[in-house]
Amino acid sequence: YVLLLSGNLNTILSILFVMIMGLSGVMIVFNIVHDASHNVLFRNRSVNRALAYFGDLMGMNSYIWNIRHNIQHHTFTNVAGGDVLLDSIPFIRVSPQQKKFPIHKYQVWYVPFLYMFYSIFWVFFIDFNMFKQKQMGNYKNMHHSWQEWTKLILFKSFYLFYMIIFPAWIINIPLTTVLIGFLIYHVV
Repeated sequence: YVLLLSGNLNTILSILFVMIMGLSGVMIVFNIVHDASHNVLFRNRSVNRALAYFGDLMGMNSYIWNIRHNIQHHTFTNVAGGDVLLDSIPFIRVSPQQKKFPIHKYQVWYVPFLYMFYSIFWVFFIDFNMFKQKQMGNYKNMHHSWQEWTKLILFKSFYLFYMIIFPAWIINIPLTTVLIGFLIYHVV
């Protein structure tokens, strides 16, 4: 990240570093955030909770992640109506319990392409949409505290600041370059 901000890299190295940063982000989420959110990274729950916040720094919301992944997905893995990961994307069918649509016979072709944009969708839409829902799986009449709403806004703002605003408006890297890098980062 710091080397990218230096502006001393040629285009090929910049793309390579953005790709490495994207892979590093995935590894942080899958290997640190995921395991910490399951309280299996360390014996100390407070340390695990603190490390789960790395997800918030990566653009996702750890509170919604806990509900979506730990509580709903692991309790109702691939069960339609319970696993909110299944129910949130109707044009992808991964369980025989889900309603079958004609488009599903083509999902082998379009899902890999869509998956490349899943993290952008997550950052800008999924978390906000889940915060607005009153029901998630077996959770009914949900109410999210003002503290969780505040964390959502602050962490998302910080993420957009360090990923887009800081490079474009403070370091003066052209906005198109920053946005292309941001897209490459998420696609990887």
